[in-house]
Amino acid sequence: MVSILIPVYNYDISQLLEKLEQELVGLDVTTEIIILDDCSTDERLKAQNKSRAKHHIYLENNSNLGRVATRLKLAKQAQFECLLFLDADVLPVYPNFISKFLSVNSHKYDLIFGGIVYAKDPPESEYSLRWNYGKRREAKSLVERIKQPYASIISQHFFIHKETAITIFTIMDLDRYGMDILFTYLLKEHKVAILHIENPTEHLGLEKNRDYLVKTKRGLRTTYELETKGFIPKNYRPIQQKSNLISTLFLAKPLLYFISKYNTVMADRLCSKNPNLLIFDLYKLYHYLQLKSNS
Repeated sequence: MVSILIPVYNYDISQLLEKLEQELVGLDVTTEIIILDDCSTDERLKAQNKSRAKHHIYLENNSNLGRVATRLKLAKQAQFECLLFLDADVLPVYPNFISKFLSVNSHKYDLIFGGIVYAKDPPESEYSLRWNYGKRREAKSLVERIKQPYASIISQHFFIHKETAITIFTIMDLDRYGMDILFTYLLKEHKVAILHIENPTEHLGLEKNRDYLVKTKRGLRTTYELETKGFIPKNYRPIQQKSNLISTLFLAKPLLYFISKYNTVMADRLCSKNPNLLIFDLYKLYHYLQLKSNS
């Protein structure tokens, strides 16, 4: 028995539901699909999703609660112990996606993650940065993920016990972009038993380059706030480790001064057809150092 939980915000869930329903037809397992709309602003799309989900449980938040609170609400609403969370903008790669999770001895593991992939062919140039970053940094092989079981989890989909989900999301009760860093840290701190398998979803919902740069800076601020408030260690993520090293060597001020002259040029380069991820790393480091220098 499994509850399939889909938080949605201004995204068409038709393709995802179709993919899931195709598998469920031949699956001899009791399931439920619960969709929770987080107060979408696109009324036409919201009505379309509601109509498409008429054979499932469709709920709506009265106000925008954010990803964490919405997932917590879904976990509490689920009637079964095994939960499969799926973001609205992903699509299972394999036709036996659900059964691959169910075939694992779930009593031995608290959370199972199948990996993430991106389209092989590059998208239009205005989406090039998000696609390149996802394909080169997020789409890790099973071998790579097993080496870093917690750091390799991306919460676009995961199979988890209800009790574990409620515990973690209750602690995480913050409305911020970039909360995966706290999610993975809490999984590690609570010694949640993780299993990585080969069962990916494809991430479809790519942001435009300029939008992704804005969200990246929001995510960096979230990391900084989590660090300063003591939610995560000061050296948990690579961006923090690099920042600490530069500060120890008293190079923060000269580096900020130097990069500030090229910040606009870097942003333009990152929004080009072929963005350089090393420049993206430098761009992120610059903005993270700025946050720390202004504190």
